[in-house]
Amino acid sequence: MYDVNVDSKGKSGLALLWSKEVFVDLMSFSSNHIDACVQLYDTEDYWRLTGFYEAPDARDRHQSWNLLHHLSSIANLLWM
Repeated sequence: MYDVNVDSKGKSGLALLWSKEVFVDLMSFSSNHIDACVQLYDTEDYWRLTGFYEAPDARDRHQSWNLLHHLSSIANLLWM
């Protein structure tokens, strides 16, 4: 099992776990997101996975949405 963990701000955090049958190319991460490209080893399908955690403080949520907007602007794969 392989994993990526990001430090939390508060009580929650983000993690991405995968097995050896999956290739994961970590593109970027922060305390609010994990962005990766994913491929099953026996296929040619390659897609993008973004785990997103909105800022816990309402005053900072515009930064979360700006991040999500930025990530969407660089998406050129199927995106989940």
